[in-house]
Amino acid sequence: MHKHLREECRIGSFPCHFLTPQLTPYHGVVDVFLYNPDGYLQRRYPAVHSTFGVVSIQFQLAPELKFGNWRIRAQIGRSNRKSNFPSRNSALFEVNVTQPVTILDEEPFLTGSIQANFTWGQTVTGNCTVEVFLLDPDTEAEAPNWDGKESLSIFEEYFFGVMDFSFAMEELRAKVPANSNFDGMILAVRVTVSDYWYNETRIGFSQTKVYNSSARLTFLGDQPQVFKPGMVFTTHLGVSQQNGAALHRPTSVEIRTQFSSQSSGSGFTQSRIFRVPDDGVLFLETFVPRGVSELLLEAYDLGGLARPQPTPYDDSTVSKTRMTVLRHQSVRDHVIQLTSTTRNAKVGEYLIVHVRASYFMQTLTWIVSSKGLVILSGREEVSSRSYTFSVAVTSEMAPKAHLVVFDVLPNGGDVIADKFTFPVDGISRNKFSLSVNQHKDYYKRTVELVVLGNPLAFVGFSAVDRNLYPLTPGLSSLTRSDILRTLHQAESPRYGAAVPGMTFMSADGFADWSVYFASNSHGLDTFSMFDQADLAVFSDAKVFRKALTYCDASAGESACVSGGCFRDADRCDGVWNCRDGTDEGQCNPVAKAYEEMLQFRRTRFNHLDRSFAFACCWTDGTISPEGHFIIKREKKMNESWRNCSGNSSLPHIPRVPVLLWTWSPICLVMISILGSVTNGTALLVFLKERALRSSFNIYIIHLLLLNFVCSTAQFSISAVAALHPREWVLGDRVCDFYLLVQSMPNAATRNMHGLMAANRAWAIFHPLSYREWNSERFSLQVCVGLWVYLALVELPYWVMDTAWYRPRGLTTTRTCQFTARAMPNYITATALLIFTLPVLLVPVSFVTVAISKVVRAHRRPSSHCPRRNTIAAAVGQQTPAGVPPAPFSTLYFIVRQYRPSFSVPVYLDVANVLQACHGMTDPVLLSLAVDRFWAGLKQMLPCRPGHRV
Repeated sequence: MHKHLREECRIGSFPCHFLTPQLTPYHGVVDVFLYNPDGYLQRRYPAVHSTFGVVSIQFQLAPELKFGNWRIRAQIGRSNRKSNFPSRNSALFEVNVTQPVTILDEEPFLTGSIQANFTWGQTVTGNCTVEVFLLDPDTEAEAPNWDGKESLSIFEEYFFGVMDFSFAMEELRAKVPANSNFDGMILAVRVTVSDYWYNETRIGFSQTKVYNSSARLTFLGDQPQVFKPGMVFTTHLGVSQQNGAALHRPTSVEIRTQFSSQSSGSGFTQSRIFRVPDDGVLFLETFVPRGVSELLLEAYDLGGLARPQPTPYDDSTVSKTRMTVLRHQSVRDHVIQLTSTTRNAKVGEYLIVHVRASYFMQTLTWIVSSKGLVILSGREEVSSRSYTFSVAVTSEMAPKAHLVVFDVLPNGGDVIADKFTFPVDGISRNKFSLSVNQHKDYYKRTVELVVLGNPLAFVGFSAVDRNLYPLTPGLSSLTRSDILRTLHQAESPRYGAAVPGMTFMSADGFADWSVYFASNSHGLDTFSMFDQADLAVFSDAKVFRKALTYCDASAGESACVSGGCFRDADRCDGVWNCRDGTDEGQCNPVAKAYEEMLQFRRTRFNHLDRSFAFACCWTDGTISPEGHFIIKREKKMNESWRNCSGNSSLPHIPRVPVLLWTWSPICLVMISILGSVTNGTALLVFLKERALRSSFNIYIIHLLLLNFVCSTAQFSISAVAALHPREWVLGDRVCDFYLLVQSMPNAATRNMHGLMAANRAWAIFHPLSYREWNSERFSLQVCVGLWVYLALVELPYWVMDTAWYRPRGLTTTRTCQFTARAMPNYITATALLIFTLPVLLVPVSFVTVAISKVVRAHRRPSSHCPRRNTIAAAVGQQTPAGVPPAPFSTLYFIVRQYRPSFSVPVYLDVANVLQACHGMTDPVLLSLAVDRFWAGLKQMLPCRPGHRV
């Protein structure tokens, strides 16, 4: 919530933004309460409906306005959020003191400017007194009551509204007390202006913090951290200026790593020098041998030096930091380590996870949890020491999630686990732009603001004076860094549950930016990994847990991670009371320094009248269906430069599908169209000509009908799925239908080819019984019996997979396929019995018939050629487009069932295209087996030879 009140405007305005745990706008009612500075309820807004997660309220101020800090409280159920904002009265004239927020102790002068104006714009004429005080950072004196402190002063007898001042830093350094350092002091400038004509005196002030030029080094994340023996330990080192701003010059750091061995009682030290990247965060990797029991990392600032080898220097005069890293304890020193190559996990993308173990793994079970809820889970068949898999990132995981991977050893039932905590970027998915058009109005009386974005999205923006915007971060706008910091601070702080992060403040005071990184587990044992991920373990397996250290909590004691106790009063006092630094590990000095600097920027100067006027510029609305939102605002009488900032929200982010037009979808589209035309035409010929409805042709009609269904339904959907290889965009119902067609009609097509091959072999080897039993009624009974057989054997697998095993909600996370691992034996049996053996009857029948004809030709020579329908039918059954891939496809899926790491994606694409080609070529080849087919086809043509219209 960002807001101010101003007496001149007489209108209070404040927007409230509400987000769900999935980082989507909250839709519902909100109760808003407004309290005056005395704490009494002034306004109450019950059951206010939010618009795309935003409640914007304006109210008229009372004639007698109570000045001070007002408070807003928003309530949704049991959730409350409070925010304070000031109100003040307009003065006759004001004094504005401008000077930098921070200054280096190496600067020669402290400079600034003074402006004194009446509220209507006229300058003040009188005298001016400028005083600079040296304040300790812990001083409790309220501004500007600094009398009695060390100071320097300047008196200007003739002041005409504008004045520049300058103080020598050497003179100020000489005023510093002997027991204090100039670095860290606050230079407070107080200006007293007296006006001759109105006999009025006003005071303005401004404060500046003094910093040195060294860099501030901080190991990011909770401390102490934990390493896995025999693995690579990773951590992050944040480097910034002392005031929290990003580095403005090249900087090098030296990393000293002390390896301690508990068995031998000795160790060694490794020293490395790194150049700090431009983003200010150094990623460190250190391989830890198996015999190491503890690490001690020390970082030293070398400034702009870049020496190839460390040289001796006085490390007591440079900026430095240190961190202890403890050894992970497990059964038989078996460990699992998780790493990821995904640096910035965003919603809708995939997190690539690499698993490495010190032993031969059989299976892995993984769980993704966030905010105390289990989001995803799965099981991977590994059979190796390393494995890589992917996890779909959803909005429920934001702002951070825990990935726990564990394995149960076959001998002993011990659990080996590891935890990986990663941040999730779930905001800024709704893109929009804000521009200001000042040339639309020729008379310069109005200004036009144009917002371009997604249709029907909510957008709101405000404006603040350009000179005041750098001084009030967080008050005048809602930035990305503010949202991320609020989301990460919402959960209760627990050791090992946070992600390492760094917030950089703009040197000029503009929008800050925050970066967050993934981190490995901080658990010393297996039990602590599950506990840090908010997971409770209920299992008969052995979950290793190290010996606990019991401390007297009633006496204000807490346990150190490596053992021992410390007093809660000594937490975050800057001194390591634990050997591993547990008492200082969760203090997060970076965030603490940021909050102190943010509060300093808000209170370091006297607020002017114009800083309370920007709330009148708050505007919100909905983007039109055309994708733009345009509004005109009248300009104020006192012209000034203003910075505009906006935010937008949309309940459902419109996803722009990316179509991958490769050879596979192109072939499937062409085959689907040609297959539908050829099978449909052949089917009409057989249905129209009564003479073509023989006993064998009923099988052909049945096969053509199956091919037509597969061409129109299965292959068309397969083409759409091939355009989106990593996601399913057609919904769950279409997925159910697609798998049903893939299961039943596809299986019936395979079995129909086998039945037709067996029918031809029966007619050749036993012609007498064939003529006696084969009839149209018998053919219909065979077709009906085939469907009964498939309904009893294949259909239950589709029903069980749809009802129980296959997860729903496939729109953005998974592809549409059967859950083969749920019933491995069942799918293996059906693959062999339904999809492989019937197809193998076709080549067996062809070879048998060919050999039989050759043998008969040698025994009984004949002058006439064999009947065309017999040879054509055999050739039609033995089309190379469909028969060869069938057994190999079954073998491929059986191998993947027991070896999940085996994958040949190109083979699947080729097999699907060849299967579709088989359905397209069936009508052409099978029509050669029917004598009257071409005559019936010619009769269906509208324009045939000799026909007159």
